[in-house]
Amino acid sequence: MNNSFYRGFEDLHRGSRHEIIRRLQVYLPFVIPVAQTNPSAECLDLGCGRGEWLQLMAEYGINAKGVDIDEAMLNAAKSQGLNVTLKDALDALKNQADNSITFVTAFHLVEHLLFSQVQELVQQAHRVLVPGGVLILETPNPDNLVVASCNFYLDPSHIKPIPSLLLSFTVNYAGFARTKLIGLQESSSLRFKANLQLEDVLAGASPDYAVLSQKVGIRDDTTRLDAPFERSYGVSTSELAQLYSHQQTQALSEVRLEINSVRLQLQNEIMTLQNQVISMQAQLHTAQTMVQQHEFQIQHIYTSAVWRLFKPIQWCLGQYRRIQQEGLRARIQAFLYKARIIEAKSQSESELSGCDTGDLHQRDSKPTSTPGTTATVARNSTHATHANPD
Repeated sequence: MNNSFYRGFEDLHRGSRHEIIRRLQVYLPFVIPVAQTNPSAECLDLGCGRGEWLQLMAEYGINAKGVDIDEAMLNAAKSQGLNVTLKDALDALKNQADNSITFVTAFHLVEHLLFSQVQELVQQAHRVLVPGGVLILETPNPDNLVVASCNFYLDPSHIKPIPSLLLSFTVNYAGFARTKLIGLQESSSLRFKANLQLEDVLAGASPDYAVLSQKVGIRDDTTRLDAPFERSYGVSTSELAQLYSHQQTQALSEVRLEINSVRLQLQNEIMTLQNQVISMQAQLHTAQTMVQQHEFQIQHIYTSAVWRLFKPIQWCLGQYRRIQQEGLRARIQAFLYKARIIEAKSQSESELSGCDTGDLHQRDSKPTSTPGTTATVARNSTHATHANPD
């Protein structure tokens, strides 16, 4: 791979020099206490790249040197006045004497190596470290699903991601006294985010992780790092998934409570409406009862002696009003017409009652009225259309 290509790739995707130095400060609690007990402490940075870690070590007075096989990267480090050499990482370790280096570091190197080379690197680091010395290995974190499935493969020189438990076991197997796994570069607000999204679960876990291991040493050297070794770092996909599940369960419970509240409110409103219907039905029944009572009272009035006494008076008053409306002459004609109708009806009934059954049958086959009578009735009917005697 062209060196300038990889240098450009790193500048774009790894981050600025200032940003990388800021990120690397997380390791200072594991380094400064050890360096304070050893004024001649030395650091060997494998795959030093642009030299950000070497620059940070120099700021704290720690003698640091770096090796890398990328000449373009080394030129960037040399431009900062840093002590770097073009050399393979494993060859550089093999050339170191036993118990001679205080810190061996490798930031984003092991993912570029075969696993057998990673094992050899760890074994050589354990050999060259002084008692109480510290090994730091940083690499992309495959626990982050986006890193494992996509971002890891952005770098064409990556071989394959290394799970944190595998790298941690490899270091422990090499004989280190204690090992610490720390997650790196995650959003600091994730643990306290009130409404996690699915994207937070998939891409929110620490994008990088590091294995920090300390070689067996005297008690005073090891106890100085107790505090940083006991501290918690980073966030895992499992933790985010549990938090997301808890929040979703809580949100679902709140929705259920709201639904139950609305259901209870609707039930109360339905009960109120039912009570109103029952009340209206009772009022309707009361009204029907009152109507029946009034009808009974009216009927009682019609059949009472007082009503029969006043009915002729009411009839006379009615006739008086009709005389005023129609005139006296019209009312007299109406009465005469009614009298003739009554007389004709009476004669017809008398004739019918005097006939036997045979005569009645014969009469039924003939007109029952004489021409004079028919004419009279017709003429009277004509008057009936103009005057009503009632």
